[in-house]
Amino acid sequence: MSRRIVLVIAGLALAGLGIQHAVAVFPHQPVAVGTSAIVRLDGAALTLFASRPGTPVDACVITDREGRAVTLVPRTGERIGSWYAVARPASPAPAGDYTVRCAESPDGTTYAVGRYESILGFVLALFAVVAVLVIALLLAGRWRHREGTATVTR
Repeated sequence: MSRRIVLVIAGLALAGLGIQHAVAVFPHQPVAVGTSAIVRLDGAALTLFASRPGTPVDACVITDREGRAVTLVPRTGERIGSWYAVARPASPAPAGDYTVRCAESPDGTTYAVGRYESILGFVLALFAVVAVLVIALLLAGRWRHREGTATVTR
């Protein structure tokens, strides 16, 4: 197998991994919890969202399986779809079941939980995919050019 073919295959494999990462970090819509819900967390990515900006962190209490309260720290109110990020755990919450209880709001604020991923992570992953493909194609073309050159000596 020539170097060019190996390089193109390696470039495609790396691009595939980059695409998989881009899909994984694409911002997802949070799941509405109403005033009380049990949430299963698959990884350390729990974020509390509200339907209105400026919602206080103490509007909801999140407890783990043993009933211990999860300490929440405020987020700056980044928006994902129609939701505003309110809080996240002070330290990464391990995978497991969590109970979310939120106070009923007189202004109709609703709550949701989910993963928070920035759009920047998604864009950077896509940029990395394109960069790997361009570099692989440039190097493959350079090697093809080298293999096709001949020098004349007299």
